[in-house]
Amino acid sequence: MTDQEPSNRVITPQVLQGASITAAKMELSSPLLSIGGNGTPKVVLHRDGRLEFGDDYNPDDAARAFWDAIQRLTPDPMTQEFGAPLKARINAELAAGERAQKRLEQARALHKETCPLAKGELKPNAFSCSMCDTLGVWEDA
Repeated sequence: MTDQEPSNRVITPQVLQGASITAAKMELSSPLLSIGGNGTPKVVLHRDGRLEFGDDYNPDDAARAFWDAIQRLTPDPMTQEFGAPLKARINAELAAGERAQKRLEQARALHKETCPLAKGELKPNAFSCSMCDTLGVWEDA
């Protein structure tokens, strides 16, 4: 690193009070953000705006490490919008729907192998098959 690490010091808040609002100003000496590499930071952003660059600093690598960390720490949009329990329920419903769709496709394929109408042995105008209609055998024809 090009700068020395700041020493840890006791934080003494300056408290301001007014009507029903209390605010405290604290000066922190620790870095605001440290984008690391293999044990040594690539970039350190200090609270006062100073930047420190590590010996192996590469802008692309640092940016990639930053965005990888953001993706790991930020909930995906569905969880953020609806919450984890609803996301789990939606995913379970989607999985159940996919399983049902697969079973329907299997039933349709089996019916096509056994139904004389679906196999083309009978003419559709003279005969009908409620199973062909239910399974949608004619939808993909």
